[in-house]
Amino acid sequence: MFCLSSSAIATPINRQTSNNTKLPYVDEVSIKALSAKGWSVHPQPEGRVVQAIHIISLPVFLKGERLSTLTQPLNYLHMTTKREVIERESRLSIGSLWSAPRALETERNLRTLGVFTSARVIPVMKTQISERKITKDHLRGESDTQAPLEVIIVTRDLWSLRVESGFSYNGGVLNQLNLSLTERNLLGQRILLSAVSAVSPYNIIGGLVVNHRRFGPDLSLNASVSSAWTRGSGEREGESAQLSLSRPLFNLDQA
Repeated sequence: MFCLSSSAIATPINRQTSNNTKLPYVDEVSIKALSAKGWSVHPQPEGRVVQAIHIISLPVFLKGERLSTLTQPLNYLHMTTKREVIERESRLSIGSLWSAPRALETERNLRTLGVFTSARVIPVMKTQISERKITKDHLRGESDTQAPLEVIIVTRDLWSLRVESGFSYNGGVLNQLNLSLTERNLLGQRILLSAVSAVSPYNIIGGLVVNHRRFGPDLSLNASVSSAWTRGSGEREGESAQLSLSRPLFNLDQA
């Protein structure tokens, strides 16, 4: 396991090499990942064949950050996002040509999931430089423009268990109160599971499940159930159930 410092704040390094080749945005967390794994950013990825794709899925709390001694044990209560979940969002594949727009689409897909604090797609190459001698020039890959192209996808998880609430209070009367306990990344599979309770003219309890891209890149499953009864008398009002399949945007070709 590599150590990440408390300065892991999204700050850009130089986006261009000496030959004016634009590089992707790289934050400090990604730089530490590159250094620890022996990679540097490839300076000329365009038009090159992707030889390999590596996924680095980081937990919520990282070693070396402020109060990490207290926060790191909380990682045991959160399952880090699975590799296959991240792979499903990728618009790049082994054997395909590197494409900056497809890399940006992959980052957009990952951020849309709402379970990461950061997501980066970076063209890289192997480097033999020892970690203690790595400089920003080496990380930008200026030492070798002909090296085989590989890709890393670096994500860092967001704490996914939430208590959410909302209320309406008017004239000394509580008109509405909504409470929910929501897990947005169940078992690291990006499954949303929520228990919902609402107090209004009707009392409502229910649940919601959203299974993102479970049936391929084009389809997501949404299912919900609820039961309602009158707030004052407790008279049963009925139940409802909904099941739907949606087609979320996966790539710009769908637009």
